[in-house]
Amino acid sequence: MNQADEKKTNVIPRNERLCKECNTVEDEYHFVCECSLYVDLRCKYIPAYYRQIPNMFKIIELLRTENTFTLKRLRTFIFKVFETRNIYNYTWNMKV
Repeated sequence: MNQADEKKTNVIPRNERLCKECNTVEDEYHFVCECSLYVDLRCKYIPAYYRQIPNMFKIIELLRTENTFTLKRLRTFIFKVFETRNIYNYTWNMKV
């Protein structure tokens, strides 16, 4: 089995990727726009235009932006969210 085939077998079906905080599907939209665990980080790093009344169009626009300042803030947001998520998941798993 090659590396690409291995990755395909390790894919978790979308409906099983649940956010432990919100108990809803944890997709990219939830990650960037909805999860209550990241409200403070979202307010700090994601421009208000994308946060206020979020929708899929705005998220696609954010992910496609060529604005260097916005990209750097998005990069920092994603990094900080993964740090927070890893700590949260670790402590959540300790409780279970």
